[in-house]
Amino acid sequence: MATEKTEADFEDLNEQQKAFCREYVFDWNQTKAYMKAYNNDNYQSCAASAAKLLKIPKINDYIDFIKKDLAKLAGISPVKNLVALKNIAYSSINAMGLGDLEDLTEQELQKIESKFSKNAIAAIQEINRMLGFNAPDKVQHSGSVEVIDEASRLERIAALRTKLEGK
Repeated sequence: MATEKTEADFEDLNEQQKAFCREYVFDWNQTKAYMKAYNNDNYQSCAASAAKLLKIPKINDYIDFIKKDLAKLAGISPVKNLVALKNIAYSSINAMGLGDLEDLTEQELQKIESKFSKNAIAAIQEINRMLGFNAPDKVQHSGSVEVIDEASRLERIAALRTKLEGK
């Protein structure tokens, strides 16, 4: 069984190669990734060099290593998402920085309040889902379940096919 790779397995890659890999998984554009990682503006040269880099097995291994933890690379975590959702769910409409709400017509204010409420409800629902606060859906079953052996199952299938072909 292969062991899980760690950052130490890629010590032989230089920082520019690692930067290329990180940039590449950002938008999957090898030329742009090379231009950024190597601070080079020559598009043709970067396109050729990037293609060469992507032929190196260790580079592809590092890209695969990075892809396994994209949330970390993007700076996203469940806690960070919960905090953002909490801010949406529990902030007041006045804290949204919309300016002076008194200058709005009643209809404009209702539109904003409706959108704000919908976003707050959606955020609360997502928080509940993420934290497992929702009660499981209850499924009621009435009737019985018949368990049959393989031979009986095949007989039933054959009988149904015969019936269908006769129609």
